[in-house]
Amino acid sequence: MADNLQVALESRAVIDQAKGVLMERYRLTSDQAFRLLVQASMNANRKVRDIANELVHTGELPGAKLRSNGGRPAPQRQPRGTGPGGTKHS
Repeated sequence: MADNLQVALESRAVIDQAKGVLMERYRLTSDQAFRLLVQASMNANRKVRDIANELVHTGELPGAKLRSNGGRPAPQRQPRGTGPGGTKHS
């Protein structure tokens, strides 16, 4: 049981690190970054923790669908009338 707990803690740590990379790189929320990891996991048919580990160690997101903007996830759109950070403009 202790071994399982240790593996779970290590998995969570690497997933959190990968989420941080994606959040900073693409200006995503924590939930959006996790969804991107899950999507890459499903596309590559690999575990989320393995995808996260590869991202943390290589900087590459395996299994991510390439887009016309250089392979980056589609940029987030701000609601009309808001600026960066969701602040309203008058």
